[in-house]
Amino acid sequence: MIVHKSRKKAVCITVAGFLAGIAGGLILYCVRDVVLGWCFVATAGFTLLYGIGSLYDRRPYIVLTEDGITEIFTIRGQIEWEAILYADDFYFRGQYWVRLLLESNYKPQLIRPAWFWRFDRLYESRGVKAVYLRTMGLEIDSMQLVALIRRILFQQAAVQQLDPPGHIRFLH
Repeated sequence: MIVHKSRKKAVCITVAGFLAGIAGGLILYCVRDVVLGWCFVATAGFTLLYGIGSLYDRRPYIVLTEDGITEIFTIRGQIEWEAILYADDFYFRGQYWVRLLLESNYKPQLIRPAWFWRFDRLYESRGVKAVYLRTMGLEIDSMQLVALIRRILFQQAAVQQLDPPGHIRFLH
């Protein structure tokens, strides 16, 4: 399965940019508030750039295969399903993230430090390593991605006739 940026969200952002541009023009023309009008116009410009860029960006962001999961932009390497101990989603600073907990010695060159250094220190003390996947603007949200990852992990465990991955108790 290949996850791209969402076209629906890109269209909504582009329409919002057009509306902000129109509102900025009306504020400049009718109300004659120059500062507020130009703030709306500048916001509209950046919103249109992001929306149109997202609309035409068809690069894959997350690739799920039978062997593992690959996040193209930050990790750039495949994480095998066997290495994932736990997967969940969380909300941090205005965005939803997917957290994958891996064994602490799993491909150390692959996993770079993230903004979540407080979490990383906690996980390090417990002998695991965390990988964070941002899902903002993608075709699939964090809850759906976590459900899919968990379903794949349980299927992998059933095929290999292992115990299904358990929950790590210190997270809750």
